[in-house]
Amino acid sequence: KPLATMGGTKDMDNAHDETANAVLSVMAEKMGGAPGGMPEAGGNLSAVRGEDQFGRTLWEKGKNGALVVVKYGAAWCKHCPMMLPEFGAAARRHPEAHFVLADVDTLPETGKDIRFTPTFSFYRGGVKLDEITRTSPQQLRDHVWMHAPDKPYVPDEA
Repeated sequence: KPLATMGGTKDMDNAHDETANAVLSVMAEKMGGAPGGMPEAGGNLSAVRGEDQFGRTLWEKGKNGALVVVKYGAAWCKHCPMMLPEFGAAARRHPEAHFVLADVDTLPETGKDIRFTPTFSFYRGGVKLDEITRTSPQQLRDHVWMHAPDKPYVPDEA
């Protein structure tokens, strides 16, 4: 169902989650599955395909000052699957933020500025605050913690 023909926000959210799950499935299939499993889309985790959806997601999810963390990757990237479990864990630990998986091959304008995959960018109000590349799970945890607002932190289950 095209987004333009949808009546309400609920329909758009459902369509967004369906698109996110489709992108995640394609990425998982092309990458042979991620170690630890692919994170589930929905809630504060989504995937985008195309510049329009990317821009809309940055605006809608970050318009009230919420942190938006974008993982730029590609199906051909051998290092991208290694960070997916930590990206999903960060989304669970920081429910006040929104986490976005973005395939650079579907973002011709935005993707031209991404030099390495995976790249993690941190946005608030549509403005890029920070970016890290060639990172470890601990560095990602540190950057999310550093940029996350002072809201309740949900620790990993032991």
